[in-house]
Amino acid sequence: MGDRLAVSGTAFREVLVDDLAQFSDSFLEHLGGLARDPADDARVLLLRREIVTDFVPAEQDGEKQPVLVLDHMGDPAVLTELFSRFTQGDAGIGVLHAD
Repeated sequence: MGDRLAVSGTAFREVLVDDLAQFSDSFLEHLGGLARDPADDARVLLLRREIVTDFVPAEQDGEKQPVLVLDHMGDPAVLTELFSRFTQGDAGIGVLHAD
């Protein structure tokens, strides 16, 4: 069995509040309940996913390794289906650095 790879996506709370200012006050009240990033109290945790993988170390030759994140609702899917879901707006794609 491989090692566990965890990916976290965060945003600065100030930026998030500013970006969401167009929404109703009742929606914005939920921002107070968003989890803070343990490493940086000014950030809000937006996404956290973990998998068991045989991923290479977070750094190789002194450089952080990129991690492709495909986020979607539902059951596991093959890569072609995930890209199709992205094209339809039903999945998100991000490239993050491993830590």
